[in-house]
Amino acid sequence: MVKYVFTALLCVFIIKSGFSQTNDEKKDEEKEDFYNMSLQDLVNLEISVAAKTTEKIADAPGVITAYTSDDIERYGYYTLKDLSNITSGYSSFSSFGETNLETRGQKAGSWNVSKHLLLIDGIPVNHSRANSAPLEYQIPLFFANKVEFLKGPGSALYGNSAFYGVMNLTSKKLEDQKSLIETKFSYGDAGQSKRVMGNALNKNELGQASFSFGFYQKGFSGDSLGANNGTFHFNNDNSTFLKSSYSFTERKLKGFSLGFIYMNRTSHGGEFWGATPSPVNEVTWEEIIPYLKYERELNEKIKVKSYLKYNGSKEKSTYGASWSSVQIGSSPLIGYDYLAANIEALGEVNYEINENTNLIAGVNFDTRKELASPYSYDWNIALTDTATGSPFGFYYKSHEGPIRVNIASAYLQIRNRIDILEGMTLTTGARLDNGFSEAGVYSPISPRIGVVQKLNKTLNIKALYGQALRAPGVKEIGLNTETIDEIKRNGGTGNINDIPNVGAEIIKSFEGGVNYNNEGLSLSMAYFYNTTTDALDGVQYSYIAQNGDTIQPNYFRNASAVINAQGIELEAQYAFNQNLRLMLNHAYAKAVQNDSVKFVDVPTQKTNAAISYALNGKFKIASTLVFRHVWGYVVPNDPINLSDPSEGIRYTGAGLDMNANDELKGYTMLDFNLQFPMNENFGFELQARNLLDTKWKQPSLLGVNSMIPLERRNFLFTVYCKF
Repeated sequence: MVKYVFTALLCVFIIKSGFSQTNDEKKDEEKEDFYNMSLQDLVNLEISVAAKTTEKIADAPGVITAYTSDDIERYGYYTLKDLSNITSGYSSFSSFGETNLETRGQKAGSWNVSKHLLLIDGIPVNHSRANSAPLEYQIPLFFANKVEFLKGPGSALYGNSAFYGVMNLTSKKLEDQKSLIETKFSYGDAGQSKRVMGNALNKNELGQASFSFGFYQKGFSGDSLGANNGTFHFNNDNSTFLKSSYSFTERKLKGFSLGFIYMNRTSHGGEFWGATPSPVNEVTWEEIIPYLKYERELNEKIKVKSYLKYNGSKEKSTYGASWSSVQIGSSPLIGYDYLAANIEALGEVNYEINENTNLIAGVNFDTRKELASPYSYDWNIALTDTATGSPFGFYYKSHEGPIRVNIASAYLQIRNRIDILEGMTLTTGARLDNGFSEAGVYSPISPRIGVVQKLNKTLNIKALYGQALRAPGVKEIGLNTETIDEIKRNGGTGNINDIPNVGAEIIKSFEGGVNYNNEGLSLSMAYFYNTTTDALDGVQYSYIAQNGDTIQPNYFRNASAVINAQGIELEAQYAFNQNLRLMLNHAYAKAVQNDSVKFVDVPTQKTNAAISYALNGKFKIASTLVFRHVWGYVVPNDPINLSDPSEGIRYTGAGLDMNANDELKGYTMLDFNLQFPMNENFGFELQARNLLDTKWKQPSLLGVNSMIPLERRNFLFTVYCKF
């Protein structure tokens, strides 16, 4: 309640402080049609994620899907999780209660979204310890003017963690000197969810100020996991987002920006985090990111960009065992609290050598560490012998360290425009990352080459090659060090030689694509083939301690298997007129290990479609229906050996809907979003999720009895206002 009162007071304060607009300014903003869904805007949409150069999607040396703020509002999808689910080549899944991403048939082998890079206005915002990209309401997308999904490796420009893809978010800005305030208040029946989002923007002769916020709260759904109706899926969520920035346009300080980003999400441990699902299970991710940025065009040929960023990140968890199985000496309640700090600096020059040649060169330094006690520690409450006094004892374990990881990088990209047919663009580049940490030293080079050929004014073809790396971070190194220390302390059958040093994983990708854009129609097709070596993922180690207890710590290792993935992605958009638009995409991806073992709990095919209709005139209304069909899952045997995720290949037991290849047929989902603008400044929205009330459970690596339920049919009502 306090958050909502705070939001209302904030709006009043800003309005009374001079952020309100005059009637003349409002009239200047009015459009002939409140909803205008011309495809021309989509065809001309400019992105920058592929080559750090503003260009149309068809001309970019990459396979990209982008969404504008209008698209986000039309779908009613305000998280990266939701947008990824309708993006060809991407989809989300749940792992121990945390949302993760599958991209082109592959995924991270832990609950950390550590193989995708996330940028907000060019600033990396991945978690300092886990290197995880936030996908839920800790980043509500109401502040975003544009969201770009790059599919495939991006390390040649962005370095570590731009492995499976890059997500680039650009904030809303004002073009003219004026002010804008917009807010959305929502209430839903899914766990009595509450959501508040808002933006306040002001531009004057000195610069532009912005402030964005988001609060989200949801209780658990009450659905059960797997086939056990008595085991609940605890999917509570409490998220907070704050973002502020000031960009100077005044002559002396022009180009400088100051910014601050705060993200916090506390959720329950979902499925089987700890010994069993429990309401006491809880995980908190928190990031505090202040930054200074300088970006300026020095003359017609030279642009410079630099930033200095600090990221203080916390990962905190509490989890409990099944109380019925608690015995003397066991710990029914366990937790940890880890704090990591990251400082990153970047300097980049963009030089237009001539009208046909462009060069981008930069240096980047990233240092991060996981702090030692008292900032990072583990704890547990153990059941003791009641004869000795208190039945419970509190135990604190200091965290030795700090764990440090440093990466110094340099990169270069050259783009040449060649007069062949309607024009060819050749992009070549490479990045050298020198990493040094307790795990060792590495110096891989990540090259790229891209050719985009315009055959005529409507048809482009692309051929791309790229390589990316993901190096072990403070969490991977720290967790392995912790496991080795535990083995030494506990004795028994554990062997520290079973816990190896970890190194960087590498992906190499070949892509080809075709883009067709004509009046009212946009088509694209892409084929990819990639190879991953030394995949770095979390696994479980099991041994018998000296006291007879079975210990199963987690650690990270580089897999010996080679992963090959290939597939095709199709996208189509058609605007019948300015009021009616159709979106359709399909993706097929097949990933195998050592040419034979399929990836478990990953879909092979996904189809998405959306139709949007806007009624303009005296009475205005907009509606969008989204169709999703996901199928081709391969599920593991139950139970399986978590130290070898490839052991369980297929599950063919009774009660599952299988096709001829012993794969799950999948599920169909329908979402519907209605917008009712009363005027330019006020309106309502109503969103229905899972209209068909599909009862389906996502496959889990833990086996069929641990399958995770999809969200049941639910509704979200929203009131929005703009000043």
